[in-house]
Amino acid sequence: MIIFLHGADSYRRSEKLKGLANQYKAKNKAADFLEVDLHDTPEEWERARDFLVQPSLFVSKKLAIIRESGAVTEAAG
Repeated sequence: MIIFLHGADSYRRSEKLKGLANQYKAKNKAADFLEVDLHDTPEEWERARDFLVQPSLFVSKKLAIIRESGAVTEAAG
C-alpha cells in the first residue's frame, strides 16, 4: 500500500504521518522500518529501493517513510 500525503499545511501532514506510522507500528510490532529524506540526501533512494526489494527472513512486513520523493530527478541505470 502506498499513501501519498500532500498539501500546503505541513503541520497536518506531519501529524497524519505520525498517526499512520504509530498505528502501523502498534499493529505490526516486528515490522522493519526505514525513514529517508530525499531532499537532504537524494542518493538515499538506493537505500530505500534496496530496503523494499530485499526479502526479510525474520519479519513479513515493512514500513518505509520516504520524504521529498520529488527530489530525485534521474533514474539509476
